[in-house]
Amino acid sequence: MIKLYNINSTEKQSLQFPAMCDGYVQIPWGDGSNTPAQNVGLWGHTGGITLEFLITPYDVCNNSVTPYSGSQKSLSQSTKGLAYLQASSRRSLYMNVLYITNLKVTLESSASSASPNSPASYSISFTVVIGSTSTTITTEDIITPEVINNTSSAPTDYLYSSHTPFAVKSARTVSSVSSNTINLSGSSASFVVGEKIYTNAGALIGTIAALGSNSVTLSSITNTPSNSTYIYTELPKEPTYVDVPHHIAVTYSPAGTMVIYYDGQEVKRGIHSLGGDFSFHASDIYLGQNPTGSYSANRRTQFIGEYHEIAITGGVSKGFRSTNSLLPTFKNTLLYMDFEEANLNG
Repeated sequence: MIKLYNINSTEKQSLQFPAMCDGYVQIPWGDGSNTPAQNVGLWGHTGGITLEFLITPYDVCNNSVTPYSGSQKSLSQSTKGLAYLQASSRRSLYMNVLYITNLKVTLESSASSASPNSPASYSISFTVVIGSTSTTITTEDIITPEVINNTSSAPTDYLYSSHTPFAVKSARTVSSVSSNTINLSGSSASFVVGEKIYTNAGALIGTIAALGSNSVTLSSITNTPSNSTYIYTELPKEPTYVDVPHHIAVTYSPAGTMVIYYDGQEVKRGIHSLGGDFSFHASDIYLGQNPTGSYSANRRTQFIGEYHEIAITGGVSKGFRSTNSLLPTFKNTLLYMDFEEANLNG
């Protein structure tokens, strides 16, 4: 028996996994009581494979300076947000875009994205298992926030590197330095733990480890600031990526070649150490989370964001006609899901 899966919405909208959700979509291999006698359709394909996604990731780090508790697009660092996912776990999150036993595509947040003034940055990871041999390729951070540049309002308040601003003057000067603690000319309320601070000459002082009422303590001081000089803080960033779809594609060929594409451009290539034809494992496919592990491990795979379209095709695509909408070749299509169907009652 061949099953066809269709997912439609009555309004033109995406499949959304908002901040602090705990959910996933399961595409079953069998229905439990009637497991297919043989693999058919998607599970019956053997050879090369191409997977395309139009998705919009949300921010899992959040900016703790922001006075609100977060939103559906921003995982809060307030009490409730930290109860959902501790800050330390957000530094190595593996958001599941698609998972099956022998293939997975994830967005990974890096340790460098954990600064309170920096929303998450994401790399793309692609894993293929042939036999018992697993190979993973991962891009650099490729979905990144943008620096908020307000230099036009007060250009002399900023520090620059090759004409690019990287730090802004705070309202506090140095009163004295004792060991790893910097005493300030006033309240430390505008500073946050985890934030990098700089001297007025642009040298890194260090990363704030703790706050006093009128002081900041660093884990270590790299460059000691002079008394009566201003402290500069790293520029805040904005996760503009939460407002636009991103085209991600991965391919695997029987020769063992694995490729990751972002917005139509090749960004990572590797070779599977075993190679050979690929076939989907006889098990369920999951979108949005990998629920096959323990509860705490599952939470670290939760995709927070939106799915717009998904396409899986047989064979290896070497180019993409569009990155604004998926256009899989009909005869090669193994699975296609459009979560932005037009109003069916219109």
